[in-house]
Amino acid sequence: IINENIDNLYTDSDVGYKNHIDLKKIKKKNKNIKINVYEEGTGTYEKMYSSLLKNTILRLLGIATYFGASKFVDSIFLYDMEKYKSKFNYSINAVEIKSSVQKELSLNLHIYNFIFDCNVSNTKPLKEKAILYLENKNKNKNKIFESDFFKINDCDVFIKKHPATFNSSNENCNDSIIINTGIPAELAIVNLLDLYKEVTIYSFNSST
Repeated sequence: IINENIDNLYTDSDVGYKNHIDLKKIKKKNKNIKINVYEEGTGTYEKMYSSLLKNTILRLLGIATYFGASKFVDSIFLYDMEKYKSKFNYSINAVEIKSSVQKELSLNLHIYNFIFDCNVSNTKPLKEKAILYLENKNKNKNKIFESDFFKINDCDVFIKKHPATFNSSNENCNDSIIINTGIPAELAIVNLLDLYKEVTIYSFNSST
């Protein structure tokens, strides 16, 4: 991307040191590029670090501690403008997304399935109901895998892997169907709703 001559860049995060360095390099190479952040879930409306000291130090260094706060970002695209404005110092150019996530995904489902190589759409349901578990990066929270939670006979069980636990030992837990880390949970949910009569979602601090 750094060496590409592009007018607009869209990213799901500008938060933290690594993103700060990457965006700085991109902006330095292409001064006219517009860098935009788009909403990635509930995390968009929260500060990423709980430590007041860490937030203060990063802010003094010019590093974003919440979405859209980077000095290299030109705008942020949001579903809930009022919530964002109530949480943060509202100075960046924020653009409200009029359509809902579900509506957008439903209208263009085949396109998003192709882009993200979504394996959920190829599932052949064995039951009428499904359970989707959104895995947490905190391994202690994932002790649920060692319980009888997934030993449910009347549901197909899906596990959406968290990127930080990609190499965890739970790949074949109780014959559950693993959803790849690169597939957005929202996309998996819309696909499951098309396939099953009932879908129950379990989430533990996921930003979806």
